[in-house]
Amino acid sequence: MLRFFPLRIANRRIESSSAISIAIEVPTRWRPHFKFTPGQYLTLRTQVDGRDVRRAYSICSGSNESELRVAIKRVEGGLFSNHACDTFESGQAIEVMPPHGDFVISPGSGAERHIVGVAAGSGITPVVSILKSVLASEPLSRFTLFYGNRSPEESLFLGELTELAKGFAPRLKIINAYSRKSDNDGVIGRLDKVFPHLLHTFVNDVQAVDRWLICGPENLMVSATEVIGSLGVASHRIASERFGGRGEVAPEGTNCDAIVHMRLFGQSTEFSPGNLTIADGAIEAGVNFPYSCGIGVCAICKVRVEEGRAAMADNTILPAEEIAKGYILACCSYAMTPKLVIDCDVE
Repeated sequence: MLRFFPLRIANRRIESSSAISIAIEVPTRWRPHFKFTPGQYLTLRTQVDGRDVRRAYSICSGSNESELRVAIKRVEGGLFSNHACDTFESGQAIEVMPPHGDFVISPGSGAERHIVGVAAGSGITPVVSILKSVLASEPLSRFTLFYGNRSPEESLFLGELTELAKGFAPRLKIINAYSRKSDNDGVIGRLDKVFPHLLHTFVNDVQAVDRWLICGPENLMVSATEVIGSLGVASHRIASERFGGRGEVAPEGTNCDAIVHMRLFGQSTEFSPGNLTIADGAIEAGVNFPYSCGIGVCAICKVRVEEGRAAMADNTILPAEEIAKGYILACCSYAMTPKLVIDCDVE
């Protein structure tokens, strides 16, 4: 059952020119609900201009650390992210759902492995949680991180990663790539473009890598996966999670006057989402609609279109056969026809 807990922000920290992180204060009685596996995310819920808005943000603290912290980076047109960066302060109330997500690695004290992370932008967030957890818990393991950003100023956790590289040397190696010229140490070029060369330079034996983690924009996910796969790495050793790629602007062709007829929990309701996603439109209309991540990765908001047409701005989880049967993710889908009938009670 999806449940939000009424918690508070313990502290707020500036992480880059466009991002903050917040530590969540969890009372002792609820801490078992918030035990996490490195790589998971929290769903946050708050009010923005009277609207109930929720978004998922990856945990950036390690499982060996005492705090529960997430990072929030501004997204152009992002309703939640900009509100959070502008207004979130220490002591503020925030509703939080317990950790979810499958982009994870469980640390084990006896493990001896080599993990390679490929991350860009805010995609570093779950990777840094895994990195810290593994290196702290597994003294025989190594981690190589390829990290892409526009500039050092826009790089999340740059100072922390620099200190970690010193503290865990030689087990941690970090290779930074900047798409804009920089005076800092680092390769110049977009990570998806320079990754093949960097991989050849810094990873001597790809077959000796136990786990590959790719997290960032879709172009990086696709290109890095292709490069690694072309070297004979089995797909089950590669885990990926997309960050970015979808703003919060309705796609061209959205019918802002559409009426959505929704069947939910055996009841029928109607609302007009306007230029919002179907999920956000339902929430704004007062519907107790179940969804979690808000970015199309958890599938809690999967529904089926019975009449009309909807367009998904994002999809990384629904297989083609389900899409062919009319299934969509309501958190990133928009009404495209004057009438849209959807069933939320289907399996």
